[in-house]
Amino acid sequence: MYKFLITPNSSNYVIDQMRSTIAANNDYGYIGVKLNKKRIVKTIDAEWLFDKEQYEYFRAFVNLYLNKGILPFYLDLIISGVILNQQIVYFVPDTITLSNLSENAFTVTARLEIKPEIKDKNSDIAKSNAFGTPASLLSRNDIIYNLNLLEQLSNYDIAV
Repeated sequence: MYKFLITPNSSNYVIDQMRSTIAANNDYGYIGVKLNKKRIVKTIDAEWLFDKEQYEYFRAFVNLYLNKGILPFYLDLIISGVILNQQIVYFVPDTITLSNLSENAFTVTARLEIKPEIKDKNSDIAKSNAFGTPASLLSRNDIIYNLNLLEQLSNYDIAV
């Protein structure tokens, strides 16, 4: 897989994330929520401002390496936070557009689909531990250890 070296203008792109949950009314009068088991996709409307050489590089990259835009490639994007991260992206078919053309400036817009990242459960647990670990995430041994500490504390006589 190849990497496109020019990052889109981060101030001009819009990220659209499909919902990971589905809500529906039910017979009991409240909204039921369930996980969306279909593929969760993020799309981005990206814009690049190229000079003549960069535009020629873009066209060559799309035509040669991406088989006219249908193959995935690496691209550095700011998706969450402020740091550029390398993402695997695809061009959504028929969305690459030369939207503005002047003598030395070429504005290209395209819609990209971002391949979903594999969630690191351990990283999420570590981040949540900063606020205390819920009992449901503790192992059996951790729970027994905490109960033993609690038992020792409750049996300790406090002198008044």
